[in-house]
Order: sequence, then structure tokens, then C-alpha cells
Amino acid sequence: MELKDIVHISGKPGLFKIVAHGKTNLVVESIDAAKTRTSVSVSQRFSILEDISMFTTGDDIKLREVLVKLNDIVVAGTATPTAKGTDAELKTFFEKVLPTYDKERVHLSDIKRLVQWYSLLNGDLDFEAMRQAKDNEDKDDTKIEHHEVKNNVIKNQPAIKIDTKGKSSAAKTAINRKTV
Repeated sequence: MELKDIVHISGKPGLFKIVAHGKTNLVVESIDAAKTRTSVSVSQRFSILEDISMFTTGDDIKLREVLVKLNDIVVAGTATPTAKGTDAELKTFFEKVLPTYDKERVHLSDIKRLVQWYSLLNGDLDFEAMRQAKDNEDKDDTKIEHHEVKNNVIKNQPAIKIDTKGKSSAAKTAINRKTV
């Protein structure tokens, strides 16, 4: 299972796996022992876990990276507090996971939700694959593409094509002026 297939639906407890989707709805299955399926309208608020990130004092960090760090700490021997643990216990644990988190914008309810989500996903997620995906992203960010420059024209760049089909002559003129 991957984070792109898991959603949190506003107003519903727990997490859900996307089973199928159509134009107007999603069919989701709960990630718990019951495995109940339900249909959710796309107009209802939901968040795909792949798109969630947490506030830090620097750049925001993706939930995937936070879950990997949390798993590393748990595997190293630190006990995971329950979502119903004391406030101090949860904050202390989260500071070990993400020391640079923004204490003003990350609320206790966010930490509780993260701990709850980790306990739901612990057996289903492949944390090593998530770590490798992060490493691959880092490598892609550091790649520098070299392009041949000749007569002030960069080669090996995709051409920009503007579709003017079906546009009025005034619209075509405006498009051409913007691109020149």
C-alpha cells in the first residue's frame, strides 16, 4: 500500500484506502479490522496522505518523511505513545521524531492524529520503499541538465506550442503578442 492510495475524510474517523473512483465519487475501504466499504462524494472534503506535509521552522516536510523518521525511532526501541497519552508525553515523543517542527503551527491534535495514523498504517506500509522514494527525489533535485546553446538558442528544450485553433482573429493576435 502507498500513501497516494490512502485518504483521510473530513468528519470520519480513521483512514481509508481508495478502492475505485469515478467522476463524482470515490469508493473507499476503511483501514481497520472491519474493512467496511463506502462511497464518498468528490465534493466532500478529503486529503490524500501523499499530499500532506508538516510545518517546520524551515521548509515544510512531507508526511512520508515524517512517518519514516517516526518508524526509525520506533524500530530503534522508543515506545510509541498512544494517541490518548498525556500532552507532555506526545510532545516529547514528537520532538524526537521531528525536532524542527513549528511549535506554533503544529497543534497537539496534529501530533495525536499522526500517532494514530502511524498505528493504523504500521503493518501495511513499506517504510524502506518510502525511504528510497525520498532518496530518489533528492537525486532528481540535484541533477543538472546540460543544453547546447548555439546562436543564442537553447537546443534540447521542448518547443512551446500554442493552440489558436477555433480562436477569433483578435484572440490570435493577442496570443501572438504575448508570446513574442
